[in-house]
Amino acid sequence: MQALTQLASELSIQEDRDRSLIADMPQVLDIERCDLEIKSNKIRHHTELNGEERLIVRRGQPFSVTLHLKPGSQEFTPGETSFTLIVQTGPLPREESDTKVSFGLSDSTVEAEWSASATPGPSGNTVSVSISSSPNAPIGVYSLTLDQEGQKTSLGDFTLLYNPWCPRDAVYMSSETKRQEYVLAQHGLIYRGTHKRNKGTPWNFGQFEPGILDICFKILDENPKFVSNADQDCCARRNPIYVTRVLSAMINSNNDRGVLVGEWYDFEGGVHPTDWIGSGDILQQWAESGPVSFGQCWVFAAVECTVSRALGIPCRVVTNFESAHDANANLVIENIYDENGEDISEGDSIWNFHVWVDSWMTRPDLGSDYDGWQASDPTPQEESEGVFCCGPVPLKAIKEGELTKKYDAPFVFAEVNADVVNLIRMSNGEDVMFSSSTKSVGRNISTKAVGLDERHDITHQYKYPEGTEEERKVYEKAQHHNKLQKKGEEPGLHLKIKLAKNMVIGSDFEVHAVLRNNCMVARTCNFMLFANAVGYNGKRGESCGFVSSKVEVNSGEEERLPLKLKYTRYGSLITSDRLIQLVAITMDKQTRSYHKAEKTIVLDEPDIEIKLVGEATVNQPMTAELLLLNPLPEPLEDCSFTVEGVGLTDGKPITLKIEAVGPKEEAKTSVDFTPSSAGSSVLLVNFRSNKLKNIRSFINITVQECVFCCGPVPLKAIKEGELTKKYDAPFVFAEVNADVVNLIRMSNGEDVMFSSSTKSVGRNISTKAVGLDERHDITHQYKYPEGSEEERKVYEKAQHHNKLQKKGEEPGLHLKIKLAKNMVIGSDFEVHAVLRNNCMVARTCTFMLLANAVGYNGKRGESCGFTSSKVEVNSGEEERLPLKLKYTRYGSLITSDRLIQLVAITMDKQTRSYHKAEKTIVLDEPDIEIKLVGEATVNQPMTAELLLLNPLPEPLEDCSFTVEGVGLTDGKPITLKIEAVGPKEEAKASVDFTPSSAGSSVLLVNFRSNKLKNIRSFINITVQE
Repeated sequence: MQALTQLASELSIQEDRDRSLIADMPQVLDIERCDLEIKSNKIRHHTELNGEERLIVRRGQPFSVTLHLKPGSQEFTPGETSFTLIVQTGPLPREESDTKVSFGLSDSTVEAEWSASATPGPSGNTVSVSISSSPNAPIGVYSLTLDQEGQKTSLGDFTLLYNPWCPRDAVYMSSETKRQEYVLAQHGLIYRGTHKRNKGTPWNFGQFEPGILDICFKILDENPKFVSNADQDCCARRNPIYVTRVLSAMINSNNDRGVLVGEWYDFEGGVHPTDWIGSGDILQQWAESGPVSFGQCWVFAAVECTVSRALGIPCRVVTNFESAHDANANLVIENIYDENGEDISEGDSIWNFHVWVDSWMTRPDLGSDYDGWQASDPTPQEESEGVFCCGPVPLKAIKEGELTKKYDAPFVFAEVNADVVNLIRMSNGEDVMFSSSTKSVGRNISTKAVGLDERHDITHQYKYPEGTEEERKVYEKAQHHNKLQKKGEEPGLHLKIKLAKNMVIGSDFEVHAVLRNNCMVARTCNFMLFANAVGYNGKRGESCGFVSSKVEVNSGEEERLPLKLKYTRYGSLITSDRLIQLVAITMDKQTRSYHKAEKTIVLDEPDIEIKLVGEATVNQPMTAELLLLNPLPEPLEDCSFTVEGVGLTDGKPITLKIEAVGPKEEAKTSVDFTPSSAGSSVLLVNFRSNKLKNIRSFINITVQECVFCCGPVPLKAIKEGELTKKYDAPFVFAEVNADVVNLIRMSNGEDVMFSSSTKSVGRNISTKAVGLDERHDITHQYKYPEGSEEERKVYEKAQHHNKLQKKGEEPGLHLKIKLAKNMVIGSDFEVHAVLRNNCMVARTCTFMLLANAVGYNGKRGESCGFTSSKVEVNSGEEERLPLKLKYTRYGSLITSDRLIQLVAITMDKQTRSYHKAEKTIVLDEPDIEIKLVGEATVNQPMTAELLLLNPLPEPLEDCSFTVEGVGLTDGKPITLKIEAVGPKEEAKASVDFTPSSAGSSVLLVNFRSNKLKNIRSFINITVQE
């Protein structure tokens, strides 16, 4: 018995030891399976439209998985049970590249990095794990592994996309309506035609169709950068700038096995670009057999938009009408013609329209000012860094002419804002400019409106309004940057003066001379900064301060030279204008070159506060209360306020003297006055003292609304009789140069002239002489000497211009093209060149009107018609030159874009000057009528009846309708071939389809034949559950 008791005791001790050892061991979960919670995660991550049974999530946002434990497994205990999660992507996952990340459990997920938290399920046999990815993680297909002390369990795979819903993501877009349009919308409109006549072509982006997302990642995996360094490429996929640039190169096939082959002439052996109606077919074909034939700009752009949206980058398709292709990168399009009007241009061209994409993202490489829309262009036009790609470049950089910003800013800037020069190449080889334009390029830049099937004009996002001061300044800056960038020249030393923020008279403040070295090497310089009192006439007074130094400035750096200006020194030196002139001078020791910066500062004066008491009413008294704070460290003596206002103070100033005002104390008074006339006026207030003079302020007072004004108008315009110049030139011209006629009105009412004078008006026009109390005669600035030949010619010109202005016309020869009202393809119609002579005498001109077929890229085809004439146009009259365009001639020449370019040219025989007018017309296409039969209900068949009237005078062969719609046609286009359609007869067909998902969708319809291509229409369909 004793032995048994001892054995039992030993066993009990051993069990206690075993329990202690088990308690000290880590708790390992025995996992049966992992539920990736695909449906709920996809709803939260806005990926539910991608119908595949796989986990697709967006970065920077938590997703949940559920671990199901085997019976008898250790339960999960918060704070005691721990494990590590491992996520990895790419063929060579590395922690250094952030393509492999390991992270443990924490109390809650962290938004800025990979993290996880876990809670036990209510039954004890499940564990809910919340995982948050880094908002800066590379996108891609990831594996998810659970590690328990080296025991690894695969939990499954997931796909990680960019996240426009996450504020920390580089593609974050704050507007939900814009996210719906630019990320989730699977169909849209692409605008084509001309800037005046354009139409939205329906397109199925289909980014959530089965298999598309995998193809998008396949595109990234096929790009040459991945092939040469997969680790580096996968790591770089964290950056939407990088991915967008890769897509710009990979959507075309010029340097790689990209998606589309571009072709603009010969379409044999492929699909005509106008036949595509969606991106899905193109991407599927590429995935199966490589580059797809053929694409043009709108197809390239639409496919890039599909891929971008699929990956989570907000994207829109953009059309630029009158789009420049600047072949020699000088920001100028040179159109060269021979003496017969034939276009012989050498590389430069203007496309009727060109299409690219804008993608939304931040630009940390350039600074937050350049965040937002970025333009990129997958159409292969010019190489960038050795590859046919373009962008992304910020729209802000294009608008501001910042052509040193990445990527390809000069090319995109030229597309939307190049200047155009028209040249005649003479028989001796000389190029003579006959016209130019700063407004022809980049017109009506368009995209689909958010949430609407309408055109949205975004020209203002790319450029300032044409002809404005801002637009010209930007163009000049762009030219400067472009030349520096192309030549690689040293910009040199830059010297400027930096002022203090507050420079109130009476205060001490510091100014700086700033020397920046943008040379390639360091520079050693002598550096000086002077300050002098100065009068308003530029007369320099005594010195207020001086400092100098010898500095060495490294390349890319700057040096500052400070100068303290004290009131005790400048106070007694400055005039009542409170001006101090600063001059900085530097001498470059190496080059012996001097640089100078100069700035005249006006010391801020104290404000006079004006408070009106009472209503401003004619003949009713009112009061103005006045207050000024003395900013000086010394008292003001001999103080007074003077007020005056037209129609307010009875035409006389009112002066109010006040007592001395101590340092930092207030000068106060009030003045009574009675407005005497209605209208807008200004009450002027002037403060004067021994130390402060010329302190002025004013307040606008409206007694009654009434405005009379005149000018400003340039004196040069008055002197030269240019009465069309702004403002009010005819009135001012008459004031100084009208002729005078004296008439007798007879008893019968007849007026009989008895004398006249051309010299009576505008004599001894005078002003005060500069710096002298004398009269200065300025009549010669307003007019030529009376009676001279020049004066009479100017008067005749002015009379002519005055008549034109009254009719709203400009002087000179004016050429325009007048179109027919109806220009339907298949019809014959007439166009006219109209030449109006607003010169003072008749003009004899050679007159031509040319019509050519033209591609959307501006490439001119064969002639559709030509006419010419020699005309004499009398002053104030016009001549018309008609040209009949017949279908029998243009029908076989035009492309599927139905474009005809009209060019009118005239040469003035007397002046040898050329004038040109140009217009590209889009022939109207026939409409496709779409009639729906049956209710649009999920899984219930319905029918679309289609009808098109053949507008041509000849039959249509090889006819077919193609229809496609997301969630309507099972992800594939349906093509219906029909019999030949006779002239003016109807093409009819009906198509059956069964909607597969509820919601709003679009049914796209395309008609194609041997003679009519690119005829499209669509109908919105709302499918009910």
